[in-house]
Amino acid sequence: MATFSTPEQVRDFKTYKAGMKTALARLHGDTATKYVYFHQFKFDDKTRALLLVDFEPALPKTLGSAISEGKCKMDEHDRFVFEGSKGEVNVDKVASLFADIGIARAVARPGEGAPTASAKPVAEKLDMKYGWTEIRTWGADAAELIERFDGLLGLYKGLPEIPPDAKDLHDRHESIKTKMADLAKTRISNTDADRGNALKAVNSLREAVEALNNDARRPKPAPKSTTVPVEPASTTARREPEPGPAKTEPASSKPQPKPELTAELIKEIVRSTRPVGKDDADKYTERLKRKLPSEYSGITDKHYEAIKKLAEVTYFKASKAEPEPVVAKGDDGPTPLTDTQARNIDAAIQAAIRVSGQNDTIDNDAQVALGDAITHAIGGSNPTHSRGGGHRGSFNKDVTIQQALSNIGRILNPKTRASINAHLQGSGSPYNV
Repeated sequence: MATFSTPEQVRDFKTYKAGMKTALARLHGDTATKYVYFHQFKFDDKTRALLLVDFEPALPKTLGSAISEGKCKMDEHDRFVFEGSKGEVNVDKVASLFADIGIARAVARPGEGAPTASAKPVAEKLDMKYGWTEIRTWGADAAELIERFDGLLGLYKGLPEIPPDAKDLHDRHESIKTKMADLAKTRISNTDADRGNALKAVNSLREAVEALNNDARRPKPAPKSTTVPVEPASTTARREPEPGPAKTEPASSKPQPKPELTAELIKEIVRSTRPVGKDDADKYTERLKRKLPSEYSGITDKHYEAIKKLAEVTYFKASKAEPEPVVAKGDDGPTPLTDTQARNIDAAIQAAIRVSGQNDTIDNDAQVALGDAITHAIGGSNPTHSRGGGHRGSFNKDVTIQQALSNIGRILNPKTRASINAHLQGSGSPYNV
């Protein structure tokens, strides 16, 4: 039976991701399998490119119009290669898709030679504190961290040769290689802070690798001629050159048209692009200004204004006005959270955002994980207290992150609730408990 037989198995990204890992793992040696490729496809969480292998023949027609069809296989260097019988695969988009899935293999371009020295990472896996079997039982956050690191490796292995004389590119490559080695050696425990910091580092490195790949593959400008040809002196009359055949431009493959940047896509882009380092709304928007023109057309200043405003609401404090103090009834005011408590609560909410689906909704497991993390952050010892009296499996429908936080807040001590809300309000978070 084929791995993919219904549209639902494709649209649900978690199901699609698991199916693709299984299907692609069957490729080895000279084994080839049929593929179809879609330039854009709306999954349940965001719009991406879509690649399908091991599918029922009738399925692609229910998903839209495919850009490319053909066969894919592994080459002798353990890279995915595509041999299209119709259209072409956008290699960069497929590499990005595989990175989202968590596949630590490169995607080769047509006619590309052996992997370069630039594409050989220093380390192949995270050197975490516990064994890999145990890590897999930690839940969605740990699994996502491992997948993101594996996906980063796949992107890194697809880098082109970067010669030492290209100083800027070479320096950037050396910096990335050092950071990857440091990350792989870092001990990572099963705490929100450790996992969150490692995930930020992986996501930041992924952006750096993608930017380096784009810049390294950009065609070099033709050198300007500094000499002027001089015609030899002649005593005879100057002869006009005879008209030659008309010059014809070399044939080139027509590039795929870039999609228009719509309001719906802006929401998905902001939602899937997390702040890094010391980002503020301006720095965040500038990073997207460098990235989006290569993927979308028709971008104007109004698009960037919309991105900035949405980022401010989602990640940054939209106003410099002092927040109204949150005061618990019958008391002089809430006790400030410690730095560790504040970081752990922020990490718990960010973890919920990362796994959220449409309209910021989270499922049963994510609701439980969010509640447990907040309980642990404030020193609670009974995880059930964080679930409003519920247990794993008792939440029978998805709720928004805010609704989940409200459910958690109902069973918190009023002073504790006020302390958490004072921190969230002061940090510009759109949420409260």
